Amino acid sequence: MAKLKERSIAKHYYVEVQKTAKEISDITGVSEQTLTKWINDPKDNWKDQRNAKLAKTEIRTDNIRQVINTLCDDRLNLDRICKECEANSDLVGSTAARKEMARIDASIANWNKTLSTIDKDNKITLGQYIYVQEKIFNALNLYNEKIYLQTIDFQEQHINEVAGQYR
Repeated sequence: MAKLKERSIAKHYYVEVQKTAKEISDITGVSEQTLTKWINDPKDNWKDQRNAKLAKTEIRTDNIRQVINTLCDDRLNLDRICKECEANSDLVGSTAARKEMARIDASIANWNKTLSTIDKDNKITLGQYIYVQEKIFNALNLYNEKIYLQTIDFQEQHINEVAGQYR
């Protein structure tokens, strides 16, 4: 049976670095069969952790922004085509381009609404953030008072930095 350290390293490579079982096997020397068992272990469920990491808000919003940018590029190209058609008295081409531009406009609006909803759903208030930080540092204090005391300056600096982002 593989050591706990190997399992921890393998989990890091799978969840955080997005490596395949084959790649992790090459790095760690743990068999792919063992890695597959670890990955699918319902008690630790690496797949869900990896998927949650991939679905992070920042990644989702970046992907949506890329889709919006592509749609905007398409819209601008269609606008150019529409103007060319109108200059050449091509009413059929102009009408088709306008219909497609309207479809793209609606799509951009829907993606922007989705982006706005994601932003709204995933923002927390400064008060909530500070509350969570206090819970974490209180737990650290109970776990190891020496480390807690060594982090007091960091705590204050971090909260001030985060508070500045909420202004």
